[in-house]
Amino acid sequence: MPGQVRATPDVGSTGASDAQGRAATLAVFGDWPYSLDLVAVAPLLIGSVNSDPDVSAVIHVGDIHSGSMPCTGAGLNPRPAGSNPIWNYGVFGLFAQFNAPFVYTPGDNEWTDCHKTKQFSSGAPLNELAAVRQLFFPEAGVTLGGAPMHVLSQAQVSDPAHPTDAEFIENTMWRQANVVFVTLNVPGSNNDGLPWTSPFTDETARLAEVAKRNGANTRWLQRAFQLASQVQAQGVLIALQADMWDPAALLPNGDGLGGYTGFVRTLAGLAISFNRPVLLINGDSHTF
Repeated sequence: MPGQVRATPDVGSTGASDAQGRAATLAVFGDWPYSLDLVAVAPLLIGSVNSDPDVSAVIHVGDIHSGSMPCTGAGLNPRPAGSNPIWNYGVFGLFAQFNAPFVYTPGDNEWTDCHKTKQFSSGAPLNELAAVRQLFFPEAGVTLGGAPMHVLSQAQVSDPAHPTDAEFIENTMWRQANVVFVTLNVPGSNNDGLPWTSPFTDETARLAEVAKRNGANTRWLQRAFQLASQVQAQGVLIALQADMWDPAALLPNGDGLGGYTGFVRTLAGLAISFNRPVLLINGDSHTF
């Protein structure tokens, strides 16, 4: 695998304090807190997770607000009238209340879709992604939560052939209970495959974003399976936001699924070659 790791934890042995041969319990959810109503009852979910002594990590698979709520308007002057610059900070505060290490991978509602009229044309997608990275990933290789855990971030991996991969601080990897866990920035809306709308129309920038992120995601996924094979892991767990098989996306006026084809084929090949259990957890479509 090309690239060298610099200043990173030993991902071959990292993962809470669990011995690698011991089963681990994780809390996994997405599309939260999503709305003001769910913010009001957030202490119920936080309390439920925190009260379970077996939970050793929490994984959030994206969408910190609904698809009809605004983004932050980051980097825009003036900010769009419909933007909400403080929402993300409130969510960050909720994430910090979980006792266990908290791992988050971004969803489309907080960056890809911010150009949409139903999100009040409240933000430029690339600006919003940069703001998400700055707030939710303040230190490469360290999770959120009350007991931060060291993981491996793609930002900590030096690959001279693909230097822009280091931008993807949100892509992480760790080993726990002899399973390799990997998170990837794969959003809904056909993997950012929908043209951005005015006043944020910029096809050159959008296509460049998709190509750069798809390449980084592919290489990170390959690295995860390589690690799993090297340490003889019992399985691989992949966490990302997009529902890459959502039937609703194929309906008339749906977003489509073609933007995931390359990634799905790579995943299929790696899973077949690995020949051990592979679990993919996603959010977006609200279907378990």
